Amino acid sequence: MRRFVIVITALFMTISLLSGEEVMKRINEGKELYNAAARDGEKTDAALAYYEELAKEFPEDPFVKAYQGSVYTLKARDASSPLSKMNWVRKANKSFDTAVETLPENIFLRIERGQNSLYLPSFLGRFKVAEEDFAFLARQMDKMSDEEIVHTKGALLFKRPDDTGKTFALRIRQFCYYYAGHVALERKENAKAEKFWKRAVQLDPETKNGQAARERLEKLHESK
Repeated sequence: MRRFVIVITALFMTISLLSGEEVMKRINEGKELYNAAARDGEKTDAALAYYEELAKEFPEDPFVKAYQGSVYTLKARDASSPLSKMNWVRKANKSFDTAVETLPENIFLRIERGQNSLYLPSFLGRFKVAEEDFAFLARQMDKMSDEEIVHTKGALLFKRPDDTGKTFALRIRQFCYYYAGHVALERKENAKAEKFWKRAVQLDPETKNGQAARERLEKLHESK
């Protein structure tokens, strides 16, 4: 009986793992549609249809919900009436929040929600969400190893073809520190912003994110 229970448990774990790999693969395949929609509003409906169909197959998956949220944000961008824009934004925010509530410790879900919340109009109150997410991300970057970043669920969705484990982890760290600094500056917490940007630069001043952080530091020092 004990052996039977072990076999059944192992079988369910294998099925769950395969299902997780399948959904990540499908989300990643849809990114081409999403990126096309980000460039051209006429292609947003194709991306929306793809992720809505995926949500029917995987209704509880937080990464599907996050990418739905991203497409809803594009629909808000494209909508002509203020009421329609507001409805799409609300749908997007609900999708992001549900995704993060499902896996609150996942850095990639926090990145998706944080950067989508950051530039919304202030009356929507989403800046506080972005602040929470990037503060969380900065803390995680302080303690996570490169290997942990690389093997966190959702990493596949952020990897580039030429990434190594080291360059991928570096890009994620610098991205998180850069935006944590941006949020701090918006709060007029200049010392905190400087601290985050210095961390990004110290990791590598020659990467895209490192150069961006260095430029922000220079502007910050000029304003003193």
